[in-house]
Amino acid sequence: MLVHGQFVGKLALYTEGVAQFSVLMLQYLAVQGVAGGVWFAAGAVIQIFFFGIVAVEIKRRAPTAHTVLEIVAIRWGNKARVVCPISHLNCCPLTLGLQSLCHQKKCNPGQ
Repeated sequence: MLVHGQFVGKLALYTEGVAQFSVLMLQYLAVQGVAGGVWFAAGAVIQIFFFGIVAVEIKRRAPTAHTVLEIVAIRWGNKARVVCPISHLNCCPLTLGLQSLCHQKKCNPGQ
């Protein structure tokens, strides 16, 4: 059970995410019209749909696993369990760097 402060913090993060999602969708609507908003929403629905399918399959195949690292260790061994977070930490700066370039409008094909 969540303590009141934890609940408020999680609610704040959730509402911030919803606000960012809404702003991004409004930007798509402003630039590309109604079709942009429809395609943006369709992309979001596909991700949510596939996440549900993957979650059910993981719980069915590995009912005692709690984290992704436990699944990696069971499937590929302890060496992969060590390499996996290192590779993910290496990917984050690359992804954030590309995202910052796109926010500077260097990657925007519409302009």
